[in-house]
Formats: sequence, structure tokens, C-alpha cells
Amino acid sequence: MIPAILLTLFFSVTTLQAQFSAFAPTADGASLYFSTYYVQKNTGQPDWGKIFVVDEQGLRPYAILPREAAEPGFTNFHALSAPSVSSDGKVIAYAGTRDCLAGRQCFDAQFTQTTITGLPGKGDVTLNGRAYVSRNGRFAHVYETNSLDSSSAGIWDLQTGTQLLQSPYIRGNPQSIADDGTAVFANSGLAFYLNGQLESLPLGLYRNGHLGYQPLGETCESAVIDRAGTAIVITSRWWEPNAAYSRLRILDLGTRRLRTLAEGAGDVSQPTISDDGRHVLFLSTARFSGPATYGPAQAFLVAVDGSAARQITSDPAGIQSAALSGNGRVAFVFTYGGRLLRVNLDAADETTELIPRTPFCCSGLAAAAGSLYTMTGTGLYDSGGNPPALSFNGGAIPLVSSSPSQLTFLVPWELADQTATMSVGLTSDSSFEIPATATQTGFHPVARNPQFFSIPPQEGTQGGYGIPFGKAAHQNFEGLITQDSPARRGETVHLYATGLGPVDAAGRATQPFTCSIPTRYRYPIRDGYVDAPVVFAGLAPGIAGVYQVDLRIPPVPSTDLQFPTVIQIACGNSTPGGSATLTALPLARD
Repeated sequence: MIPAILLTLFFSVTTLQAQFSAFAPTADGASLYFSTYYVQKNTGQPDWGKIFVVDEQGLRPYAILPREAAEPGFTNFHALSAPSVSSDGKVIAYAGTRDCLAGRQCFDAQFTQTTITGLPGKGDVTLNGRAYVSRNGRFAHVYETNSLDSSSAGIWDLQTGTQLLQSPYIRGNPQSIADDGTAVFANSGLAFYLNGQLESLPLGLYRNGHLGYQPLGETCESAVIDRAGTAIVITSRWWEPNAAYSRLRILDLGTRRLRTLAEGAGDVSQPTISDDGRHVLFLSTARFSGPATYGPAQAFLVAVDGSAARQITSDPAGIQSAALSGNGRVAFVFTYGGRLLRVNLDAADETTELIPRTPFCCSGLAAAAGSLYTMTGTGLYDSGGNPPALSFNGGAIPLVSSSPSQLTFLVPWELADQTATMSVGLTSDSSFEIPATATQTGFHPVARNPQFFSIPPQEGTQGGYGIPFGKAAHQNFEGLITQDSPARRGETVHLYATGLGPVDAAGRATQPFTCSIPTRYRYPIRDGYVDAPVVFAGLAPGIAGVYQVDLRIPPVPSTDLQFPTVIQIACGNSTPGGSATLTALPLARD
């Protein structure tokens, strides 16, 4: 009989790229610019990136370029993306990407160029790289990269046409530059350009202990700055092993004081700040109503003093992208149900649909025959709430589970040695052209792609080493392994996974599956290992497509573990510098 604790599985899949992206609203929330490669019906528009605007006149294209041969070996910068706009809507920037057709000229070439329109007395201005304008339209934060993957960030004064800074700091993003030219850069640590000087603020400290230099503190993943250049809002994670979920923090540039605005059992992302610097909009899978509440990503609004935090969306499918208008009164959100919504924050979060359900299908990790496989998409359910039909080579495949953004099914064993055509039926309510069937002609399952299932955060657990804890049962199946009920040294635990490949008549994986526990972590290198003997690796009894890995936790003394209450488990090629399938478990101290 299948233990009840195993009936719910949680599997992380690839991050989905939105079909409507880079939301850039004006201060009054009356206009929203965004990019998309989708084509409006009956227009003959090209199927590469375009800039659209939606306002009181409705939805319409703002910038579309034909693909042309601009110079020998190159096209023009025709594929448009990454719009940004000044608060008054007069200065607008958008990036264009070009193709290199062949030849030596592709070497060390710039492939992205930003066009900036509406600058007083200057006409259109172009800058190499992807540029985002300040809310007053005077300054630009530019991110450049080339075919050699070298990158740099720069700051331009658009009024004088002078470059103020060029630096190897890399992450440029919307709302990263203030009206006075103060700019913020996120690159693990935090840096900012202030009063003509580039300053670095490392968030990670190091302690020299018996295991060598150990990282402490936190890492910065993204950063935005308020219009006045006085405060920076960041998303960050603690160092290992407590890096499972990110959080929202704010730095006062005057005092260098760093405070937490939101933290819970889930990730935070995509912060934007109102023009007056008083409110922050962000997305999170945490709910902040308790230590372990969790769900699909929703939009939240919080004051910069940490007060008046509230959830402004409750979409069952969750929110994929969001942005706040400069006046702080309007939020624009794109749901995993495929709808673009305008939320009036002054009217009990009243919503208006700007673009009806526009589906996208699908992306995911490499599939393995005989295993569960999850694909991600957007707006996959029809208007009646029904999932799409799935088939391989014309034969229907039942779904094991589904949502408007995920389809999970069992990959047939017989596909192991062939390339199949996968078809997903789609319906649409959109004014954009969507094919009735999404087809992938080269679906070829790999022989093996091990992935551990994660314990759902609502089970009351956190995680470690940048990932949620693995879903595992105690030795006698008396319950799940959680922070409140950690694994014990010497215990044989039962981990659940997918993608271990072919099995024999007894259900055992035919390829060896070995695991070990890293005992030392000197960022970014794991350099000490102890064997975790695998007693069984094969199909879990009674659960189609799920594998069970029974391994014995070695009796490692606490002094041999850098983090005595959290262990990382590396299976497969777990040698230093090698590729391995990773999970983590809480561990009892004694």
C-alpha cells in the first residue's frame, strides 16, 4: 500500500519566459509599454520582438521593425525588447537585437542596441547594449555584452551625451537608475554609483575557521532604486546552507542601514518602487501569514517602513510578471492563466482585463522515458477550466496532473529509442494569433535525467544549499523528513525522484546510482565527501513514474560537517567539480 505521505509530490521545473514581458508603465498608470513576439490577428506583423502599448485607446503596436540586411554579414537591430519609459511618458527606450549571418565579423560583435526617443532637441539616440532610462528621462543605465560573453555596465547622461561610468558590474535592469544619475548594480554583492563614485557594498562576509574561509551574510540577486536615489530595494538570499528562499530588503543610502521588508517560506522577485519611494510592489510564493504558508506567486504591496503589507492578487494560477505605476495607484500583472490585468489599488484592488487569455506551450527539462515529466506554459486551460489534450505520434497520453501553467504526464517507455511528435491542443481568447496545436517534432526522451522531488513548503519546512528540502520518508515510513522531524545519523531514508532510467524485472535501476554527502563548503567549491550507501534505487512501489532511492545517512561526526543540521546529498557524478543531482535534508544534531 502506498503510504499517504507520498501522495503529494512537488517538482521544480524550468523558469518560464513570459510572452508579454518588460512591463514599463507611466507614472499615472494610463499607459503600459511591453514587448512580445506574438502577432496580432489579421495584421501580417512579423513573429520577432515588437513593442506594444496599451492605454485608453486600447492595445496597439508602438515599434515594429522589418528584418533587413543592414551591412555585410549582419541584419539590422530588428528584434525589439526591454522597453523603459520616463514617468511622463515622453522619453521611451527599447532594445533591438540583430543577427550575424556568418563569417569572422561575428567574433566580438555587439548584438544589441538601444534606441531612445523623445529626448528634447536630440531626436532618436542609440547606445550599444540594453539601456534603461531614469524616471525623469535624463540618465540611462546600459548593460553591454558581446559574442565573447564579456559584459559591462555603463551610465550615460543623455542630456549632455557623455558617458559617466563603465564598469564590469553586469546586471542592468529597469528602475536601476535615479533621477540624479545614482545607479545600482547587483552582482552577488551590491554596488552603486553615487556622487560620481562607484562604491561596493559586499553583503557576504567571511570568517576564517577550522574549515578555512566560510561565507556568511547574504547574496544579492536583483536591485532597484527609488527615483530620488535615497533607497535601494534588493532581493537576496542567505549564504549556504540557508539559501532555499529569497527575501525582500531595503538599504538606506544615507545611513547604509539594511532592513528586511518581507521574508517567508517562498521566493520574492520583481520589486518595483513608486516614484515617491513610499511603496514597493513585488511577487512572492510566500504568504507572510505564518512561518510556512505558501502558494502560487501573487503580487504584494508593502510600505518602505515595512507597514501596511497586503496581498493584492489571489489568482488561482499565480502571477508571472508585475509592475507598479509611478504614482503607486496601479499595478499591472500578467497571470500564469495567460491574462494581462490592470489592478486599481485605490478601489479595493479592482481589476480590468487588458489582454484576454493568451496561451503559451511549453518548456521543461529533458524528459526520461518511464518517468514523470512536467512541462510549463501559460494559459493552458480553456475558458471552461479544462486542461488541453496531449498526444505523441497521434496517440493520446493521459495527464497525471495539470494546472493552467503545468502539465505532468508519464513518458511512455517505448519512446526511449525514438523521436516523437508531441502535440498539445490549445484554445485562445486573445486578439493575438495562437495556433490550435502546439507541436514539437523532435521530442526525444533521454535515457536518464535524475531529478529529486522537493517537499512542498506548506509541509512546514525550509531548505538548504539553495534548494527546498527533498521529499523523503523516515526509515520505517512513519512520516516525512522535515525540520521538526529531521533525518538521523545512521538512518536509511527513502528519497523520491524521477528520471533514473531503465529498470530490471525487479524494478531496480539498471545503471548504478551512487550518492555522497559533501562535508565541506568553501564558496564556491565543495571539497570534502563521505559516502552515503545506496541500498535501493528503482521504481517506487505503486507510484507510476516515480523512483525511490533508499540511502543510509552515514554516522558523520558533527565536527566533519560545516553545517551540522543541514546536509546536501549529491548523487551520480559527485566528484569535486563534477555534475551531480543534488538535494538537501535537515539532519538531527546528535
